[in-house]
Amino acid sequence: MKNENNIINNQTNVYQLSPGQLNEIYAKYGQPGEFSPGVKATKDRKRLLQTIIWRENQRNNE
Repeated sequence: MKNENNIINNQTNVYQLSPGQLNEIYAKYGQPGEFSPGVKATKDRKRLLQTIIWRENQRNNE
């Protein structure tokens, strides 16, 4: 019963930004596919994934 209520009350917000607002956000946080403004994300993220898994294993072993 609780899950049904959560599904019914689940809301989605939709935001429509003007091109100027979108450019401000991109200038502050970077465009999709960038780690930070002007710094492109690497295509190969295996090392990042390995680091995340290693850290999770370290936390679980504590």
